Formats: sequence, structure tokens, C-alpha cells
Amino acid sequence: MAMNKLASLSMLSLIFLFSLLPPSRGVQFCSQSLKLPGTCGPNATYDCFLAWNAKCGASAITHDCTCAPAAGNQHYCTCQVVCGQCLPANASNTTSTSAN
Repeated sequence: MAMNKLASLSMLSLIFLFSLLPPSRGVQFCSQSLKLPGTCGPNATYDCFLAWNAKCGASAITHDCTCAPAAGNQHYCTCQVVCGQCLPANASNTTSTSAN
């Protein structure tokens, strides 16, 4: 009986302590563009993902990539990456979104 009371008291104490913690804000994603040589190929979205992943690593959680032609036989790879995680020298930060 005393064990049940101790377990219940411990559980209530933990619940109370967790209720004091601030709520999680989630991960913020930014749309970033990278200018690369060549044109958008048949696997452009995947190629863009690979380019960003090579620059930033898996911790950037790269997703939703698009490819757009640019002047001079170049193209822009635009992907959603974790804000502040990676901003290569030839990249630009355009917008941010949040995910919970």
C-alpha cells in the first residue's frame, strides 16, 4: 500500500515538474537557394536535395527542393532547410516556416 502511494506521489511530482517547462516551439525551416552550374536535369529535385545535403549534412533536414533555370547555363536549387543550420557562401535565405 505504501508503495502505491509513493509511486502515485512520484508520478504526480513528475507531471507537475513537466508542466512547468516551456512548450516546445518546433523546428523552423527556411527556404534557401543555391546557384549551381549547368541546367536542371530530369532528376532536378533529387539533384538539388543532394547538393544541399552535401553542403549542409543531414542535420539540415533538407526537403521540398525545386530547380529553376538561371542565366549563363546555371540553375537555382531552392530547398527548405533548418534555419541557421547551413548557409553556404553562394546561398540566399528567402523565407521561413515552422513545423511542429
